[in-house]
Amino acid sequence: MSASKKEMNNEMVKFIEEYCNGLTVNSNDTFYYASADVTIVDSMVIKKLLEIESKYGRDGVVAFCSKIRKEEPLKQLISEKYLKASEELKNYILFEDIDVSGSTSETWKNLYNKYALIEEK
Repeated sequence: MSASKKEMNNEMVKFIEEYCNGLTVNSNDTFYYASADVTIVDSMVIKKLLEIESKYGRDGVVAFCSKIRKEEPLKQLISEKYLKASEELKNYILFEDIDVSGSTSETWKNLYNKYALIEEK
């Protein structure tokens, strides 16, 4: 019996969260023409990336990377699905956007777990 895509994704997320600092998403020719580029995705937001990818495919991944990078992709990559994914992500706050200056390591960990990628209230 083969594992379902959801089960495989859960195992992959668990592995990345436990053993990795994150992953890189191939962003060649996504934000700049004729570029060799990657977008670094922190391990704490892999679940959200997979959720967006399952809904919107590559367009969702491009929207997710745009959110991280705070820049739009090349205009020919801005599709209806990209716009829908971007709309879904617009109320999310990335951890690096929160001021945690002067925090202890335990505070950092708690803030990181709470705000890695959250829906803004």
